[in-house]
Amino acid sequence: MNVVSAKGLRDLAADKSREVQKDVQAWYRIARAATWRSFEDVRRSVKDADMVKGLLVFNICGNRYRLIVSPVFVTQRLYVKGLLTHKEYERGGWRK
Repeated sequence: MNVVSAKGLRDLAADKSREVQKDVQAWYRIARAATWRSFEDVRRSVKDADMVKGLLVFNICGNRYRLIVSPVFVTQRLYVKGLLTHKEYERGGWRK
């Protein structure tokens, strides 16, 4: 998968703890090496991924953060939308 934008993802994680940065890097390596053609493919490699209103949501750092990406499976692209704490995610503003 082509993660758009890897730099944006690093920037989102930059002000977070070292542990969060490490988990984001691990997710990036998994996503970059993957060939996901559907949500079912995603779930085979990342068990705790969810699909919410067309967006993929990944648990990061022991469920304390949510990484939100917009997938375009046909073109093998993942567009990074946000990296939120669990509390920020629960507020739901990202769904708009």
